[in-house]
Amino acid sequence: MNWKRTLSNLWVASFFVAVGFSMVIPFLPLYIEELGIHRLEDIERWSGLTFSIPFMTSIIFQPIWGKIAVSTGLK
Repeated sequence: MNWKRTLSNLWVASFFVAVGFSMVIPFLPLYIEELGIHRLEDIERWSGLTFSIPFMTSIIFQPIWGKIAVSTGLK
C-alpha cells in the first residue's frame, strides 16, 4: 500500500535527522564560541537554548498538526 511506503520513508528521514542532530551536540559549544560568545556561562546558556528550541517548538505545534490531521480525516 502507498501509505506504508510513505510511513517507511518518513521513519528513515526522521531517523537520519535525529542522528544528525545528535552528532552536532558535542560540537555545539564550539560553534557558539565561533559566533563570538566567549564567557563560559553564556556558552552554556546558548548551547542549552539551541538544543532545546526544536523540542519547544514541537510542544507548541504537535497539537496543531494533530487537529489538522483529525479535521482532514487522517487518523
